Amino acid sequence: PSVTHANITVNKTNTAELMCSATGNPKPNVTWTRSGKKDVLGTGETLTFSNVKISDGGCYVCTATNNIGSGASGTVCLTVRCKLGCGLILFEY
Repeated sequence: PSVTHANITVNKTNTAELMCSATGNPKPNVTWTRSGKKDVLGTGETLTFSNVKISDGGCYVCTATNNIGSGASGTVCLTVRCKLGCGLILFEY
């Protein structure tokens, strides 16, 4: 199998769709994990985040496998933008 992928940037609270197109014969299955982790977050060529949080930012690995040959993988990075003051607590004295 082979994979095609692209990084994405979205605003906080929006929806993000990470895409990973996999080709091969037979058609490969795609799984998603967070980079450096083993837990599978989803399957299929799209990994969707609704109401994106800052903590969702980072890199994800899509892995395509089929029953012929070795698997292929690619890294897709999600950058989350936010408005001024996002994640900061300001105090006045």
